[in-house]
Amino acid sequence: MHKSRVGSISGFIHLVGSLSGIIGPIVTGFIVQHTGKFDSAFVLAGAVAAIGAFLVLFVIRSPKASSKPVSA
Repeated sequence: MHKSRVGSISGFIHLVGSLSGIIGPIVTGFIVQHTGKFDSAFVLAGAVAAIGAFLVLFVIRSPKASSKPVSA
């Protein structure tokens, strides 16, 4: 990633995190209101966490080593 893109990428990551903090309680409340129990909400939260772990482990790659010398 180029240095000029660090701010944009960081902002996008924070946006996604903030959206999940807004949407998560709404979805949980909807599930609890319709089922009367928290069981389904916890199962959904676990499934989302498992999918996230899968993506981190298997989709995100390590950065490739550059053969160009880094100038200061």
